[in-house]
Amino acid sequence: MGLMGGSFNPLHLGHINSLLTVKERFQLDKILIIPAFQPPLSTPLTEASAMQRLEMLHQAFATEVFLEVDGQEIKRKGTSYSYRTVENIAKEIPVKELFFIMGLDQFFTLDLWKNVPRILKNTHLIVTSRPKDHFPKKQEELPLIIRSNIKSWVSGRILLKQPFQSVFFCALKDREISSSLIKARLKNRQSIAHLVPPTVDHYIKTHRLYGIHSQFYFPKRKAFLHFCKTELEKKKSLKVKDFDLPSGALPFSDGLIASGSNPRHTKALCRHLKKRVQEAFNIQPLAVEGEKEGRWIVLDYNEWVIHIFYDYIRSFYKLEEIWRGKP
Repeated sequence: MGLMGGSFNPLHLGHINSLLTVKERFQLDKILIIPAFQPPLSTPLTEASAMQRLEMLHQAFATEVFLEVDGQEIKRKGTSYSYRTVENIAKEIPVKELFFIMGLDQFFTLDLWKNVPRILKNTHLIVTSRPKDHFPKKQEELPLIIRSNIKSWVSGRILLKQPFQSVFFCALKDREISSSLIKARLKNRQSIAHLVPPTVDHYIKTHRLYGIHSQFYFPKRKAFLHFCKTELEKKKSLKVKDFDLPSGALPFSDGLIASGSNPRHTKALCRHLKKRVQEAFNIQPLAVEGEKEGRWIVLDYNEWVIHIFYDYIRSFYKLEEIWRGKP
C-alpha cells in the first residue's frame, strides 16, 4: 500500500501522474490519499478550506478502485504530522509493506520533520522527481537522517540500516505543474482545464476559489455539446467523445475530447470551432491554451471544456482513463 500526503491545494494532473507512475512501477495494490489539515512547514492554508480540499479529492477519485481518500488528518485538525498518520495506518491496516510517497522537495526537508525515525521504521520512502529535478548523487546531498543510516546505495535504492527500511527514487515523465502555477493562472483569469481533473476545475469555478470573482454565462449542455461535436465532425475530427465526471458527482458531462490527425489539423479545428460557437451562441472561450503548438488545445467555456489533441499526444497521455471517456 502506498501513502501520499500533502495539502492538495488544489489536486492537479501532476499529482495524478505521480500516483499512476508509482502504482505501476512498484506494483502497489492501493494508494491512500491523505490531505493535511495544516502542513507543519507551510504557511496557513487559506484559499480553500480543509473540507473543500477533501471534497475535491473525493470527487476526483470517486470511481478509482485503487485510490482511496483518507481524511484522518483533517478530522484531527491542528498541525498534521506524518509520523502519527503512518503509525495509525500501520496499526490499523494489515498490509505486507507500506510505501510513503513524497516529492524530491519534501525529501530535502526531511531533517526538519518531526519524529522521522518513527516514519522510517514503518514505511519505505518513494521519492519522485519532476522532469527538471535531479536526484542526489553524493551522500552529502542527502538529508542527515538518511546519510547517517545508509547500508547500501545501488540503482536508485538506498537500503537503510535496521530498524529502518529503504528509500527508492522514481523519476516522473510529465510537465511542470504546481499548485502555485494553478493559483496564478486563476488570478489572471486563465484556464486551468488542462492542469486539473474536470471535477476539480468545476468545483473551483462553482465555489469561486483561488481568486475567482466572476460569474460567466454558459449555454445549455445538450445544445452546446451537440453543436460542438457536430462542427468538429464536419471538419473530419477523429474520435469525438463526451467525457463524464464520476457517477453522482454532477448531473452532466463536462465537455468533449477530439483529435486531429496532425498539429495543423488541430489548429484548424480550433479556429473553426471558435468561429462557429461565436456565431451560434455569441460567446468566446474564457481562455485558449496550446493553439500555437497544436499538440493539445484547450478551449475553456467555463462550464464546458473542449480538448482537441494531436491524436498521438492523446494516446500518449491516456487522459480518458482518468476522465472516464464515454462514446
